[in-house]
Amino acid sequence: MTFSVSVSPTAGDAERWLLSLELFGMRFGLDRMRALMGALGAPNEAFRAIHVVGTNGKSSTVRMTAAILAQHGVAAGSYLSPHLVSFAERIRVDGADIAPQQF
Repeated sequence: MTFSVSVSPTAGDAERWLLSLELFGMRFGLDRMRALMGALGAPNEAFRAIHVVGTNGKSSTVRMTAAILAQHGVAAGSYLSPHLVSFAERIRVDGADIAPQQF
């Protein structure tokens, strides 16, 4: 699939690009991500994060954790997958989906 980027890409442009990525050409592992974070000066260490992994219950766990943090006055963002309608609903900040134009 050919993808061209306009000067102001839309949420639809971003979704088409994400859906065009080849699944079976992926190389799994963290080596490339560690190298990237090192080259960028480790911005991932500038904030605290909770990673939720596993087979079942991740979305529920993330939503409950975000709600608990909010009750304690801690601002929290989350990324959940898959989405139902739009990629933008995967990203939540303080319990609310981001707007499609923020995606």
